[in-house]
Amino acid sequence: MSHQTVTSQPDADVHYFKNRKEFETVYASVRKDRHEFEKHIGKINRHRRYLYNLKKVLLLANIHSTISSWYMPGICQACIKPTRFRSDWRVSDKWLPNFSLGMECEHCGTIGRNRFIMHYLRQMETQHPARQQPFRLHLYEQTTPFFRNVMQFLKQSTVTGSEYLGAKYNSGDTIQGVRHEDIQATSFASNMFDAVASIDVLEHVPDFEKALKETCRILKPGGTYIFTTPVFFENDATLNRATIEGGKIKHLQPPAYHGDPAVHPLRQFLDPSRGVLVYHDFGWDILAAMKRAGFREVYVIGYYSVLYGYLGRHGYGAMEFALMGKK
Repeated sequence: MSHQTVTSQPDADVHYFKNRKEFETVYASVRKDRHEFEKHIGKINRHRRYLYNLKKVLLLANIHSTISSWYMPGICQACIKPTRFRSDWRVSDKWLPNFSLGMECEHCGTIGRNRFIMHYLRQMETQHPARQQPFRLHLYEQTTPFFRNVMQFLKQSTVTGSEYLGAKYNSGDTIQGVRHEDIQATSFASNMFDAVASIDVLEHVPDFEKALKETCRILKPGGTYIFTTPVFFENDATLNRATIEGGKIKHLQPPAYHGDPAVHPLRQFLDPSRGVLVYHDFGWDILAAMKRAGFREVYVIGYYSVLYGYLGRHGYGAMEFALMGKK
């Protein structure tokens, strides 16, 4: 089963990039028209940005309001329904909406990058050979909407999930119904899963190469790790922002944080350090790191579809991205 077979999506433009040159060639050919389309969406909804900013001033940023949101028709590849995709000006610049965190299905609530991962996993599930054991999938998350949606919509899979709950716990511990796993040293047996998936996890792991090796270990031969993480495509080399020395965090760059879904957004706005620390800004060398970890095939996946609500990644436009490693 080839990766092209897995993601043969009508009405979606999907590319598998082995290196920066391949990416830049394709990206240059599509960027102008798609970027103009995305800027047009921002332009016609510019007035809603002012309404959204007013909500923030009034501390109402988490209250759903149609006056600061807009909708685009499409088909959700998570719940498999005709739908409308909702977007607003959350975590956006002044000109382009953040489609990476928007394009939310009005039925199931999935956002675009999560839908693509689910679409990919569903096709793997469908093409899984008829065996005694079902398709086995692990997600490096358990308390998120993405995990709940996978549990709801991937009915033929055996799905497990986990969270990192702190260094005081051992991998495999269950705390208030949540399984703790350190992605750098899990409790799972080798060759256990057909697929592993994660959404924006790897940049928060101190030793990401160890995490990649561990993920490769728990995958069956031929298994796939599909994941999202911010990659800075203008950079060949990864920038390490922080490390662990003597059991303590050592900052190599000014601290950067991503939102923590377990912390109220207002608290994170007032104190960014309540978010999740970023250890790495990945460059193209992440593909080489995946190879060193034991993955036989490695790709950056670039994809785009207006119909499916896969629009451009924030800061780049014209294409959204995932990464894939096949053992």
